[in-house]
Amino acid sequence: MNKQALRDIAIGSGDGLILPLAVASGLYGYGMDHSTIVLVVSLQILAGAITMGLGAYFSGKSEMGDYRSSIAEKNPGILRKAELHSLYKELGVPHEVDATVTSERLKDDTDWQKFISEYKPFESVSPAMSAITIALGYLAGGIIVLLPYLVNINRPMIVSCIVASVAMFVAGSMKSKANKERAWKGGVRLLVVGLAAAVAAFFVGRMF
Repeated sequence: MNKQALRDIAIGSGDGLILPLAVASGLYGYGMDHSTIVLVVSLQILAGAITMGLGAYFSGKSEMGDYRSSIAEKNPGILRKAELHSLYKELGVPHEVDATVTSERLKDDTDWQKFISEYKPFESVSPAMSAITIALGYLAGGIIVLLPYLVNINRPMIVSCIVASVAMFVAGSMKSKANKERAWKGGVRLLVVGLAAAVAAFFVGRMF
């Protein structure tokens, strides 16, 4: 699994844990019955997954368009040669073949631009695949939050917070790992944000 896909999973599941957990905790604090909480949070999860997915898709398309535009503005020569060498190395092309093919590619300006724009789109992850990954990650995070309410156990909010806490730490660690940071820092950061939102929502619910 490449770093971009790992990052997408972490982003989707992280938001899919934090927001539904806060909504569920707020409704629980307000005194809503389990079936109502499940219904409201399920709708929020569905809307959130669609919003996150579409947002990621259009953002990815825009970034890819900017990337392709920047390619057209780059100067020929050393910059192009270095970019081609970097790409061939990622694709596992032998050095001797790399040198020959790079030389041929640089002879045709249009061919070079087309090749780079098609074969180096942000670690080979398409906007559509990134959007699907984030949306599915969001759905998975939301389902984790809802499970204690679905089985109708005693004090589902506490169980939901415990299970979601473990998942948030994992999601945060995954994102940090993809960004080449210390994994535990990202896990703790997401955990603190998620629990703070849940606790705040719970007490706001209790006020009404």
